[in-house]
Amino acid sequence: MKKTLFVLLSAVVITVSNAQNPSGNCGKDGGSNLRWELNLSTGEMVIQGSGEMDQFSGGSVPWKKYSDDIKSVTFPKGMNNIGNYAFSGCDNLTTISFPSSVKEIGYYSFSDCGLTSVTIPSTVTFVDLNAFQSCHSLKTVVIQSTMPENSNKIAGYTFYYCDALESVTIAEGIKILGEQAFGSCTALKEITLPSTMYIMDEAFSGCSGLESITCKAGTPPICHNSVFKNVTKSIPVYVPNASLDAYKSDPWEGFTNILPITATTINQTTDGQQTTTDKILHNGQLYILRDGKTFNALGATVK
Repeated sequence: MKKTLFVLLSAVVITVSNAQNPSGNCGKDGGSNLRWELNLSTGEMVIQGSGEMDQFSGGSVPWKKYSDDIKSVTFPKGMNNIGNYAFSGCDNLTTISFPSSVKEIGYYSFSDCGLTSVTIPSTVTFVDLNAFQSCHSLKTVVIQSTMPENSNKIAGYTFYYCDALESVTIAEGIKILGEQAFGSCTALKEITLPSTMYIMDEAFSGCSGLESITCKAGTPPICHNSVFKNVTKSIPVYVPNASLDAYKSDPWEGFTNILPITATTINQTTDGQQTTTDKILHNGQLYILRDGKTFNALGATVK
């Protein structure tokens, strides 16, 4: 009798343990090359294994019923991709870090998440449509990825309606911004576009809060379909010194305050000496270099 009771109690303990920590396969086509487990008490999801994650539809994500419980995700170094819809709707998922093995981020993979910042590393070669759409807590985006020649593009609606997003920095190598890539990001204050930027298609339409644009491209990028619709045209647009005339001659997208990224001024002192002042824009902030010292726009010394 005692042995029977012990076995029954053991079975109960195992059942409860499994209920607390749901798990399963998430590899390609449901394969066991990748497995996930979620600790419901801490909200930590751990994925183990290697290779490809499955490409889910909206309702087929194996942890969908636990979306509100997921607070963090640890990816294995051997995983190749983030599947479509994988973490869509995970409101309490606030941070994410991609291992160097991840090459692709699927469509809608992090849409409607609680992410506050996103850094896409240089090892990622493709980010699909709507990947981070409607992440309403997202404030900063850094795209380090240079992308290969056949996919040097940020796909359409990737960060659409991320209405808390304030700053975007896009790495060298990106040439194309897809339709509404950052559309309706109404809190966006500053953007930095690389020298490789070539074509933009409605990329910043509805970004009514923009305060400055830095575009490092020597040739003004081609713009389609009101790229900067509802953006104030008097905000400063910083461009390469040698390209000022190209941006001004046919005012780029109607902007009226086009300025050089760096400007040098030679000042004459009262004793006849000359001093050189360099004005440099860095990450949307104006810095002044004079006599070996750096000052901010308010005149305070910057170490």
